[in-house]
Amino acid sequence: MSVQVPSGHHLDHVTLDILDRIAERTGRDADTLPPIYQSIDPDVFDLVCDNPLYDHSVNIRFEYCGHVVTVSGDGTVSITPR
Repeated sequence: MSVQVPSGHHLDHVTLDILDRIAERTGRDADTLPPIYQSIDPDVFDLVCDNPLYDHSVNIRFEYCGHVVTVSGDGTVSITPR
């Protein structure tokens, strides 16, 4: 399932969206999930999601809590089981 994150959303919103969706999929409370920065440098989200000059055709893909998370330059967040 992919969710479009509106342009101009900041790193916090993308990260919270990922945490909430992983928590829902795993049946855990988002507060009990490991820090996302253990899987990827959060500054990378800033480059892709908040920089209007960045090439929006680039995707960032990483593994987190047994799922593959893809953040596209257009703001789409896709999460699939690993």
